[in-house]
Amino acid sequence: MAAIQHFLPGTVVQFCYKPRLRGVPLDPNIRIFQRVFWAYKPCIDAFPHLKPMVQVDGTFLYGKYTQTLLIASSQDGNSNVVPLAFAIVEGETLEAWAWFLKRVRLHVVGERHNICLISDRHPSILSAVSDPRTMWQPPYGHHVYCIRHLASNLNKKYSDSNLKDLFVNIDFHRMAVPRQTIIHPGPEDPSLLTLQNKHISEHVWQGYPERVLRCRRSSKDHPGLPPQPILNVLKQTGFYGVSRLRYFEFDNALVSALVERWRPETHTFHMPQGECTITLQDVAILLGLPCVGVPIVGRTDLPWATVCEGLLGQTPPEGKLKGQRLSMKWLDDTFSFANFPPNPTAVDIEHFARAYILKLIGGYLMPDKSSKEIKWRPYDEDHVSQQIPHYCIDNRHIWLANVPLICFHIVEWQYSDRVLRQFGMDQPIQKTLWT
Repeated sequence: MAAIQHFLPGTVVQFCYKPRLRGVPLDPNIRIFQRVFWAYKPCIDAFPHLKPMVQVDGTFLYGKYTQTLLIASSQDGNSNVVPLAFAIVEGETLEAWAWFLKRVRLHVVGERHNICLISDRHPSILSAVSDPRTMWQPPYGHHVYCIRHLASNLNKKYSDSNLKDLFVNIDFHRMAVPRQTIIHPGPEDPSLLTLQNKHISEHVWQGYPERVLRCRRSSKDHPGLPPQPILNVLKQTGFYGVSRLRYFEFDNALVSALVERWRPETHTFHMPQGECTITLQDVAILLGLPCVGVPIVGRTDLPWATVCEGLLGQTPPEGKLKGQRLSMKWLDDTFSFANFPPNPTAVDIEHFARAYILKLIGGYLMPDKSSKEIKWRPYDEDHVSQQIPHYCIDNRHIWLANVPLICFHIVEWQYSDRVLRQFGMDQPIQKTLWT
């Protein structure tokens, strides 16, 4: 301690020795250690610039040392913990806590008023704080509860970590409305989000077991690029970009998290930062699919075996066609590249190209991973924009359109005006939806 005081002038160190026992002769060369208090000069100088709070706690020493270490700390403006003072005492007794708190007030805090004192409210601390000689009663200080200790005690009582986290989040908010938002962070105004009672978020907020979606794909092995005659058809039909995709890792937890944030009323993901969605720009750049064309409409009650015969030149065997669903394995085996004729006719090329497009539609997805931060305009970065093929941006004029996306009887609206930040624009509050 003497070395610390030598190299850090202004550091406070105070020893307390055990009193001499009655009947024992006084020897000036013998002193029995009882307590020690110290506070580093830089920590003392830092306190006026910290939050007006002091948190105290104690921890037992280990091994042959039976004493207790007392600690006083505070926080800076960024909530970083700053140690203020320390003491090694005989235990968490009233005398030890009163001795420590009095020296924290005398050497670190000074005569400042309205200091928030946070503790686990140990009986010895309560008694020490109630002693006016320690100067921790109003107006000097205000003794409050430590939420972390309360939450830990709650967890010990009920063994529910979710209840513990909820308790901590509630107590971080002093106003009734923010507290209610923590308990049930659903929409305050149900006029827009009318399907809340059926939304997956209600399942989560009611405390039911977590559910991770099982996402399916037909195969993780990409067959590679098809023969050149089929590639020519893919370029004409707009499926060339999709044919160049390769296998991506599938994150089921990420997909589940996105589903929990998807709102069918607005067709957008509701994130803490705002709304975002899969835009026509995403479809064009990530998949290379054209964004313009005629709607896909028609009857759905057709003789599908006859349709397969007309489009593919093959009738699926029994069990390979169930209603409108065609077996991907049969499709892959029948129209594998190994079966492609060496001298194909125009009809052969059409049949194999159609089968390949069906495999692209029914067999491959493109998941992605992201960090905790949202990049509103990921395609504007130089290393990305310079590598985007021309066919991905040919129809950029349609990306901002509010249009219905039509596939037979399914009609879904594309609400680009709700996610303008994804296009580098300011986002006003939107209330009206096209229906």
